[in-house]
Amino acid sequence: MCLALIAINTALCFLLARFLIGNTLWALAVAWFLAYHGSFWGMYCNTGVIFDILAVTCYSLALLTASWKPRTLPANCGRLLLILLLAAAALNSKEIAVSLPAALGVLLLLEHRSAAPGVDPGSRRLWWNLASLLLVAGVTALFVFGRVLAQGGIEGVPGYHLALSATQFGANWSGFLSALFYDKVAWTPPAAVGVFVAALAVLAALRWFRELLFLLLSVVSFLPMAFILPRGLDASFLSVFWLMVAIGCAFNRTPHSPSWLKPLPFALILAVTASQATLGRISFPQFQQESRAIQLAYSGIRAATGEVRDRSALAFVEDPFAPRFPWATTFMVLLATQKDGLSIVRPEDIAARRSDVPPGQAYDLVLLVTKSYDVLRCTGLEGRPLTMEDLSAKSYVCPAAAPSSKRAF
Repeated sequence: MCLALIAINTALCFLLARFLIGNTLWALAVAWFLAYHGSFWGMYCNTGVIFDILAVTCYSLALLTASWKPRTLPANCGRLLLILLLAAAALNSKEIAVSLPAALGVLLLLEHRSAAPGVDPGSRRLWWNLASLLLVAGVTALFVFGRVLAQGGIEGVPGYHLALSATQFGANWSGFLSALFYDKVAWTPPAAVGVFVAALAVLAALRWFRELLFLLLSVVSFLPMAFILPRGLDASFLSVFWLMVAIGCAFNRTPHSPSWLKPLPFALILAVTASQATLGRISFPQFQQESRAIQLAYSGIRAATGEVRDRSALAFVEDPFAPRFPWATTFMVLLATQKDGLSIVRPEDIAARRSDVPPGQAYDLVLLVTKSYDVLRCTGLEGRPLTMEDLSAKSYVCPAAAPSSKRAF
């Protein structure tokens, strides 16, 4: 599913870049660069990144929908509703989509400056565009103040805690550029910020308005990652997109260049392909040891819970996943059993004598996951059902299965 969405996103980025740049070959070069980058490795082998991938899908579709020019009232209403729904879907996928109002504003501003060929900047069209921009900005504001900054929101999660400082921005921006160049260039925060400011100054001096806006969007799109703990380049996919579009636009400003420069997009595509094949080489599969541990534990849990019924009470007395992934075994049980109303107690619940566990409640199944990820069934010392008091006192035995009965992996 992730790889299918990545392929779709590559096509959407090509269509969007072609609309923004106005040149098919440079749009192809942009999409080709985005199609694969070694620092995007998380998108190719970590299904947890599907949220970032989906956000890019909805984000791109929203901007492409905004570029649609309907001529009837029902079509304009449908366009407005679709933009709003796609914006909500993008935000619901991942917070990286908070830059969508800025991107939409730039797209509409360029359109009504007649920067895009074939666009009719009529007053009726202007009002529809303003309505879509205001609605998307409103939905984004609700998301930011309700889902991110409010009590219990994303900002309260340690890994997403905001550190609003120039130092944090400089460190993360230099990390972004370093990942983009495979760490072959040692970007320091002053150098990274200085190059960006210098590029803005050059574009402003040349009055290259379009490229200036796209370069600014690359930083605006980076803001969700700029003040939190460092993230991989895959989380900054949108920043890479806008940076590549700015570069493509700058190259496309030489339509009357000598004939020997005409194949330049193809030359860059070949150069990108060659560099990715060498610099971007990564080994697959990733997470081999971790995946092996999950495979072993899940197989053992599935075998041990084969007779579990709805609303059963289960407990884990030892769990090597707990320090890093406290809910891993809980997810495995729910996936393996597909039963409703299960009560699952974890080792930390036992240590804390969780108050919502009724005194004297007997558990239908008690499991122990060893450090080698074998799953053992535990019973009372005299074969009686185990209670929370027994688990707290460690009054149980967990005999290992006979070697002949163990599954071979």
